[in-house]
Amino acid sequence: MSFLSRLLSSDYRRALAAEAAGDYSLAARLYAQCGETRKVAEMHLLQIGPKTQRDEALARLREAARWAGDDGTLLRKAAQGIEREGRRDAPTAPPDGELLREAAELYERASAFRQAAMCMEAAGDATRAAELWGRAGDLTRMESLLDRERAGERAAEALREAWEEYGLEMAAGRREKARAAIERCCTSPAAGAERPEYLRLREELDGRRLSDFVGLRGNLVYAGAFPIVLGREGTSGLALRDGSVSRQHARIDFQGGRFVLSDFGSRNGTRLDGIAIANAIELGERGEIGLGEDCGIEFAVRGKRLELAVTRGREKGWRLLAQPAPFELATGVMLRFEGGRPILRSERGPFRLSGQMASSEIECIRGDVVSLEGATWEVV
Repeated sequence: MSFLSRLLSSDYRRALAAEAAGDYSLAARLYAQCGETRKVAEMHLLQIGPKTQRDEALARLREAARWAGDDGTLLRKAAQGIEREGRRDAPTAPPDGELLREAAELYERASAFRQAAMCMEAAGDATRAAELWGRAGDLTRMESLLDRERAGERAAEALREAWEEYGLEMAAGRREKARAAIERCCTSPAAGAERPEYLRLREELDGRRLSDFVGLRGNLVYAGAFPIVLGREGTSGLALRDGSVSRQHARIDFQGGRFVLSDFGSRNGTRLDGIAIANAIELGERGEIGLGEDCGIEFAVRGKRLELAVTRGREKGWRLLAQPAPFELATGVMLRFEGGRPILRSERGPFRLSGQMASSEIECIRGDVVSLEGATWEVV
């Protein structure tokens, strides 16, 4: 609209009056009727104050950007307002990536490439930010960002590989390798919001792993390391929870091919065949160990193998077998302890683990259901 046309236009004069009176909403409508797009954009910006609600402020800013056309000054003002809203909750909360991208587009329209690059970088779009840094002439920032992006891509790929490896190794029964894989997931710089889940899985796996013993359904414990510690704590896989039994009540050592029983400084004492013991004593071929007032354990020594059977107390019916050599659970199925870890090995082909085909060598953890040709072992 020419200067003379504006003077003769009643709408324009009314728009000026409304602006002067502070009625920017009416002024915006009247300027729009006159085709004064720049003034419309200005009126929308003027309607935003310190007490304006976020949704209303964003609506006004977007209207201002729509009416601004290619006016760089107005586009930058609209972009600044949207960027401010996008960063409002920082640093206590992450910035709003969508609003920052929206602000970056307006900055770019206004040829404010540096500000656009900063918004895109904060929004996490390294590729787009690097391009904008290049357009801003800051090649150092561009190269630095590209290097970070490439490192991020490598970290993300390594994380994907570690996660896939964890799943495969867990399903195959190779828990040591699964533990290493989930550890890489936990420490990956690309873990992001998934890190708590990786940490939970690592903690769950650690809680299920066993050391020096394995308990099987049917109240049977295999122990592959000495000493065998008897007590409520159950450090050798057999927790004797009778009230008169101490946390670590007695121990059985394997020394020079002999099994030796000693009290562990218990409160209620240890008996061998009914006689309280004061010092370490060698076990004969058969007999009974008494712990406290209520717990009785029959034992049998067969060469380098010790067999214990709880005959009195809360754990009556439980048995513990201990020897330094591997155990034969079935023909061609051996249980050995490697670095304390119970390893089940088959010479007859791969096991099935929880119903799925696994490997022929499984590190047992609590909750496993291992089967082979009709035989099943449940780890408890």
